[in-house]
Amino acid sequence: MTVATMNETIRYPDSFLGLSELGKKPTPYKPTYQFAGSHINDNHKYYSNCPTGHKDIQVCIDIGIEGYLQQGDAQKLYELAYFSSGDILELGTFCGLSTSIIAQAIYDSKREIRFETVDIDKDANEKAQKNVLSKTGRAPVKFNILDATEYLDKAIAAGKSYGFIFVDHWHGYEATYEAAMRAKKLLKNGGFCLFHDYNDPANTDPEHVYGVYKGANDAMLCDPNFEFYGLFGCTALFRKSI
Repeated sequence: MTVATMNETIRYPDSFLGLSELGKKPTPYKPTYQFAGSHINDNHKYYSNCPTGHKDIQVCIDIGIEGYLQQGDAQKLYELAYFSSGDILELGTFCGLSTSIIAQAIYDSKREIRFETVDIDKDANEKAQKNVLSKTGRAPVKFNILDATEYLDKAIAAGKSYGFIFVDHWHGYEATYEAAMRAKKLLKNGGFCLFHDYNDPANTDPEHVYGVYKGANDAMLCDPNFEFYGLFGCTALFRKSI
């Protein structure tokens, strides 16, 4: 079942999976925004059939930048950035794979969108900046070396707001929950928050560090101002009510 809302977005409530189902069912890319055709443009289409097999992980795309995204993740990132209703924030830059996709989508949209990315790994961040700068057709990116929670608290204090927030930093429960609770304050009405590694079976292992599934759910599902919008690849999407 899909649900179209008055503001021309599409919700997929039936794609929600219980904890024991994570990683067992395919959750392919589907559009959240309504647009003509199967893809927004050729750059968006590229991520639907781009090379995979990064570090011998068949589901991970391999486009020359180290990182762990599925094709469905990449397509959803591009779409949400392309249509974002406001500025964009990424938590977890790593080597710039998702950063480059978001920057390209903003550039292609031809809109004035500010894009900031946050990470604590200085060495990886240097690689990320070089990787993103090497890409033609990309919007400017502000790189921040800072703890995600500290950055979010400063952003809240500064009165910042975002149309799209991508959470892909530390995947433990506490870090995810802290980020989600703060993202709720920073998102504009109608804005989206996308959690990476939500649909990962590692979340089911009590001995594993992953707690994205529970952290995101505990913050979002109990809040009447947020709706679950669907699973795409390894990601889960939530939206703040208009």
